[in-house]
Amino acid sequence: MHSRSSRILGLAALAAGLGLTATRVSAQEATFHLPFAAHWGRMVLESGDYKLSAPVGESGSNLIYVSRPGHSNMVLAQSSELQPRHLDRSSLELVNVNGAYFVKRYRSALTGQVFTFPVPKATLKTEMASAAVTSVPVVEKR
Repeated sequence: MHSRSSRILGLAALAAGLGLTATRVSAQEATFHLPFAAHWGRMVLESGDYKLSAPVGESGSNLIYVSRPGHSNMVLAQSSELQPRHLDRSSLELVNVNGAYFVKRYRSALTGQVFTFPVPKATLKTEMASAAVTSVPVVEKR
């Protein structure tokens, strides 16, 4: 009886330890410098340096955490997909819509995840100008 309860406690401790380990590595962290103001979801980011955190390997989790000293925000991606890790670098893709920049995608070379975010439609007059995508490099921690 004593042996059985010791085994159960040992297994519970092992499971808890594995759970804590998984929690620590379950979010990728990255940094980026935004050279201009941009909209990301419902927030407006001023130019400057930011930290980004995204869940890794959690199916259905489309949350991205963006922060800079004194400010922290969550952004909900419209969709996310896992692509083969053939991306050569991580980046944010921004589009200019009616004179304002919007984050359209976050591509992670480290995990192969691609997060897509909703952007407003351009007016007919500016539609051609909004077709260009501006790429901002993202530095991921390994």
